[in-house]
Order: sequence, then C-alpha cells, then structure tokens
Amino acid sequence: MIAVLAVTLLAAPPSATAFPLDCAYAARGGELEPHGPCARIEDDVPHIDPAHLARMTFEGGLAEVRIGGAGSCGGIAYVRRDGRAATVFILDNGPDYFREGLVRGLRHGKLIYYDHALRPVLVTGYNWGYPFDHGRAEVCTGCKEQRLDDEHSTMGGGRWAVIDRKGRVRAAARRR
Repeated sequence: MIAVLAVTLLAAPPSATAFPLDCAYAARGGELEPHGPCARIEDDVPHIDPAHLARMTFEGGLAEVRIGGAGSCGGIAYVRRDGRAATVFILDNGPDYFREGLVRGLRHGKLIYYDHALRPVLVTGYNWGYPFDHGRAEVCTGCKEQRLDDEHSTMGGGRWAVIDRKGRVRAAARRR
C-alpha cells in the first residue's frame, strides 16, 4: 500500500503550489501572454514547470519568461529547453541583450554575467554594471537609480570602476 502511494505521488504532475508564481511567455507560434502559475524562485534562481517549458517558443535556444511577484520573486528570465534559467536585467521592456556573449543579472543583490548557456561566467561584488564593451564593463557599488523622466533612468552615485572579463579592476570609471 505504501509503495503504491509513493509511486503515485512520484508520478503525479507538479502541482500549482510547486510553481506558484504567474508567468507570461510566448507559446509556440504565439505572442507573449499570461499562462498562470508556472515558476518558483529558490536561492534567487527561477525554476520553471516542465509542462510549461514544452509549450514555450525558443529562439537561439532560449525563451523569455516574465515571472510575476515582487522583489527577487519576479522579473524577466531567460530559460533553456532543459529548464536552466537565469533572471536578467530588464531593458526596453524586455530581457537584457547579450553583448560580447554575456547577459547581466543580479543574484542576491550582486551583479552576475551569464553566458548564452546561462552559466555564471563572472560573479561580482558589485550591485550594478553596464554590458561589456571591448572586453571591459563599468560597474558600481552603492549606486542608485536616478530618474531622468517618466520613462528613463540612469545609475548614479556610489563607487565606480572598470573591470575586465575576469573581474579585475582596470581603471576608475568616470560615471558618478
């Protein structure tokens, strides 16, 4: 009896409580639209319900998923067909673009750069940074968002530096 119950529980599909956060994504051939609960966040990493992965549109091996919730329980993520996912910066109302093969995200409030396979390539101690350009990126600690107008903002204040792709400081940055 216990063995039958265990097999039944293991074979049951994940419940909505296992993936309580609402998602929006483009289903095969469709537009970006809400699809109900499909994600959870553990240790600042998104996990997507496999049933939803099977319905997503993948371009270049990645799909965009908007995860509902506040703080670290929400945002935009890229996800691979195998379920590996990473929350990335929001840029122009969508996920950050890959530059020089890397995309930016935050994990536990610290800047991280992921490669196209969504593997962490560079985990930093900074709380914000620009994309890499010619092998260097401007990064900051203690900077804050500053609104320029109703639609645009920039980062200012804090301590700025220029790092290389290995995270080594190469110069002080001019941004303030």
